[in-house]
Amino acid sequence: MTKIVYFNVYDITRRYYEENPLNAKDVEIMMTEKSPADLTDEELAKMSDAEIISVFVHAVDVGAQVLEKFPNLKLIALRSTGFNNVDLDYCKEHGIYVCNVPGYGDST
Repeated sequence: MTKIVYFNVYDITRRYYEENPLNAKDVEIMMTEKSPADLTDEELAKMSDAEIISVFVHAVDVGAQVLEKFPNLKLIALRSTGFNNVDLDYCKEHGIYVCNVPGYGDST
């Protein structure tokens, strides 16, 4: 089963995901208001097998010290334009894809 963890999820975003669920088989979705670096050991134990994580701009540090805690990680889906908070060298070395939202705010 593929595990996806959404970080930095607040009420409005949580409601959206609950009202528009991902219709995929064998996918487990977890959500937290915290950033990956702020997880307790207990929380990390429940999330560390994630293959996909999604973070917002509030995830200040998604560096090697955080990423090494997710040994199965294959994709980081940023819910922002910027990606300067992600250790791209680590991701490249470990075959982790990183995607962002380059057109975010284009119509504002």
